[in-house]
Amino acid sequence: MAFLQRKIRTQGAARAGLILLAATWLAACSTEEPLPQVEVDNPPVAEETRAGTLLAEYASPRAAGVSGVRVHAQFLDVYGIHYARALEALEVWSPDYELDLDACSMHSARAVESGRNGQIRLELLDVGPITVHGPDASIRLEARRLPDLLSAFSGVIYGTEQGLGTEPLRVGYHSGARYDFSAPGQTESAGFSVAMRAPEPIHITRVGAYDAANGPRVGVSFGEDLNIQWRSSMESTGAQLDEAQALASSGEDVFLRISAGFGPDRPRLSCRVEDDGTFTLPAALIEQLVDDSNELQLSLRRVNAKNIEIDGLDSAEFVFSAVDELTLVDTQP
Repeated sequence: MAFLQRKIRTQGAARAGLILLAATWLAACSTEEPLPQVEVDNPPVAEETRAGTLLAEYASPRAAGVSGVRVHAQFLDVYGIHYARALEALEVWSPDYELDLDACSMHSARAVESGRNGQIRLELLDVGPITVHGPDASIRLEARRLPDLLSAFSGVIYGTEQGLGTEPLRVGYHSGARYDFSAPGQTESAGFSVAMRAPEPIHITRVGAYDAANGPRVGVSFGEDLNIQWRSSMESTGAQLDEAQALASSGEDVFLRISAGFGPDRPRLSCRVEDDGTFTLPAALIEQLVDDSNELQLSLRRVNAKNIEIDGLDSAEFVFSAVDELTLVDTQP
C-alpha cells in the first residue's frame, strides 16, 4: 500500500488562445511534506521539436461506449511551446516516466506565458495510412486533414473515431496478444513497423470506503483520504495465474490521473504507482484539485510503452494501455 508523501512535482499548463482552439477541434518542485503548496514552474520555451506518439487503448466496459481497442496517433512539428504542453492541449494522454514510483506531478490551471512573443507553430505531420493488425482483425487509419484554423496550426490526425454519424473503428482486445502498427511514411517522416503487446486489463474496485466495482459514478467524501483499490497484475479470478498470463503482465506500469473539469487548463494530478492494488491520496491534496467542483475524473491505466526511432523525428513513443475510468462525486453537504 502506498501513501503519497514522497515527491510532488508541479507544472503549469499553457493557455495560449491557439492551444485552446486546437483542443476544441481535437475532441518540479520536490518536498518531504505530504501536502505541499507549490509555485508554478515557467520553464524556458523549447526549440523546434519533431516527435510522435501513438496510443492504443482498451477501456473498461463500464467506461467504453464501443468495445475493443481504440487507436489515436499524432506526429508533431512544434515550435514555441514544449512538446508535452502541445500533447496536453490536444488532450493526448501519455505516461510520465520521469516520475519515481509512488510519486506524483501536479499540473496547475494557472497560466504560463507562451513565450516567443506568441510565435507558435504546431503542425501535425502525415506519415501515410496507419495499419493496425490485431489477433483477429485489421483496420486502416487514414490521415484526416484538419481545417486551417490559424496559420500556426495545421496538419492531419489519426484515430479510430471517425466523426459524427460514422461508426468508430475497433480491433478486438486480447490480453497479452501481439498487435502490429505500421505506416509507409511520407516526405515529412519515414515509416515504421512496431509490435506491441496488449497489457492486462485493470479494474478499480473501491475508492475510500465505497464500492466502485460497478457503474461509472461513485460517491465519495472529498474531505477524507482517498484509498484507491484495483485488481493488481498478480490477481486472478479464482485461480493462480498460469505461465502465459504471468509473462503477459510482466514489465507493465500503472499510472493514475485525477482531475477536475475539462479542457487542457484543468487542474490534474498524475501519479506513477506500484501495481500492488492500492494507493492513497491525502484529502488536503484532493482539495487543491476540487476548487468549486463537486466532481473529479479518475483514470487508472496499466501500460506497455516503447520508444521508437523514426527517421525525420527526434523521438517517438508508442503506448498500449488498458484503462478504467470513474467519475467521483462528493457526498459532503
